[in-house]
Amino acid sequence: VEAEVAVVLPAWEALEQNWPSFRGPASNGTATFATAPTEWDIEAGTNIKWSTELSQPGGNSPVIWGNRLFMSAGDDSGYEVHCYDTDSGELVWKQTLDRFPGSPTTPPQVTEETGHAAPSMVAHGDMVFAVFANGDMASYDFEGNLVWGKNVGVPENHYGHSSSLVAWEDLVYVQLDGSAEAKVVAIDIFDGKEKWSAQRETISWSSPIIARTEIGPQLILCSESTVDAYDPASGNLLWSEEFLAGEVAPSPVYANGIVFAANEYAVAGAIRISGTVDAPESEVIWEYDEYLPEVSSPISDGEHIYFGTSAGDLVCINLETGEEVWVEELDMGFYSSPILVGDRIYIGDLDGSMYVVKAGSEYELISKINMGEEIFATPAFMDGRIYMRMPQHLYCIEQE
Repeated sequence: VEAEVAVVLPAWEALEQNWPSFRGPASNGTATFATAPTEWDIEAGTNIKWSTELSQPGGNSPVIWGNRLFMSAGDDSGYEVHCYDTDSGELVWKQTLDRFPGSPTTPPQVTEETGHAAPSMVAHGDMVFAVFANGDMASYDFEGNLVWGKNVGVPENHYGHSSSLVAWEDLVYVQLDGSAEAKVVAIDIFDGKEKWSAQRETISWSSPIIARTEIGPQLILCSESTVDAYDPASGNLLWSEEFLAGEVAPSPVYANGIVFAANEYAVAGAIRISGTVDAPESEVIWEYDEYLPEVSSPISDGEHIYFGTSAGDLVCINLETGEEVWVEELDMGFYSSPILVGDRIYIGDLDGSMYVVKAGSEYELISKINMGEEIFATPAFMDGRIYMRMPQHLYCIEQE
């Protein structure tokens, strides 16, 4: 039975006080709070507020609203949505998705790395949304009641669908870039009905962001070749720039009027947004092709851009000029995306090392912490706390 809920549309200030989506508010990779701890020890339990064992697989990153943390999980046998108490780590509820009209009878083929639950959920006001590899999408209230569920179409995807959700005002956006059909769909958060859909050219594994520009919000997506901006309300294409190539997984980042996007086997580029609300403009102001990310998404502090590569390089380049500021060659590659917290960068590698690095024009390592498991998911940051999803555990890290 579908639940009826009175949904309150969250203001931007409410989004900033939470961790609503992959890479935080607007999915842009910047934490609102600057209070995260820089030292902890898993084995000794130092600064570990709680840890919870996980049994179901899922590569998505945790999202948080208030005192509730949400993640999804799934395999060939079924898909689940999990809700945890952020103060205790207790599992508050777990819901298994029913089959919705249009759901495929057999699960799609996915790689082990991507799995069936790669897209991160989004929490938006009083509701949370999840989407899975077979195109099933569900909305729940915070008590675990199904508000609506539907199949948005099975993405034909040789790794598995991995684009995370993002929400803005009364819409939740699904980037369905498949090999047979590519599109972005805006869905009404209240009833699950499609509000608009925009056809796209090629497949990708990237996730959308909301850029809060001086001429209004823009929904920005990457494809195999282009960076595209849409009007979040109507779906009208605002601008498109072409410089990407290959199998694009990193999401773009927005800072100071500039969108930056990059992918291994292509180039990185910076796009300056200008014009007016009625006549938006875009211009590629520089390109860079030395060190490039393959999975991990970039961040920016407004002066520099930072990203990690799958070869283990941590890279800093100038936002305005594209000049390489520094490159640090580390031991292991990065799939998890960095997060900017105050003047610090947090990024975890595939060997289970969490790096805390000073943001700025010189590389400065603050700490390197062994998590004991590979790091695929991107951490969530709240005031004074870090929430990390590992393959076997969920951790809450807080200064004692």
